[in-house]
Amino acid sequence: MVKDFNSGTLTLGVDDIVPTAAADLTGATTDDNGVLISARENVGAPVAVGFRAQKAKGTCRYFRLYRVKFSLPATNL
Repeated sequence: MVKDFNSGTLTLGVDDIVPTAAADLTGATTDDNGVLISARENVGAPVAVGFRAQKAKGTCRYFRLYRVKFSLPATNL
C-alpha cells in the first residue's frame, strides 16, 4: 500500500539560522561577506525532516517527513 502526502506546511521555531544553512535549505546564495542573497525563483533541494512529539502519557511519537522543501525564513523583530 502506498500513501501519498502532496502538500502541507511545517513551521519550525528556530531562534537563529546562519546564512550558509539558510542558503543550503532554500537554494539562495551567500556573498563574500556571508550575507544571504535570495530571489523569488530560488528553490532548495528537498530534505528529510525528523522530529518527536511528547504524548500526554509521557511517551513520544516520532515523525519523519521526506522531500521537504524550505522557503526563506521570516524575520520577526
